[in-house]
Amino acid sequence: MKKIYVTKYCLTNGIKCYDWDEKSHSTNLIYPEIEYKMCNPLYLGKEAFLTQEEAKQDAEKRRARKIASLQKQISRIEKLNFN
Repeated sequence: MKKIYVTKYCLTNGIKCYDWDEKSHSTNLIYPEIEYKMCNPLYLGKEAFLTQEEAKQDAEKRRARKIASLQKQISRIEKLNFN
């Protein structure tokens, strides 16, 4: 079993670490071992990573994109005029 670090929902739940059976994959899709839960496949290198450093870098990218998106939304709301 290998450890994988999932960043798919890192902005709400943080980076999660799961066990991964290397046999359960096809192309870039992987299925982590999660007890008593169904899990959708994850894309290796996009939503799940083999090292914690790569996962942290992806989480920082996701955070920066979310901040930029929220700043655009704030500026759009500030420009609203109700006259």
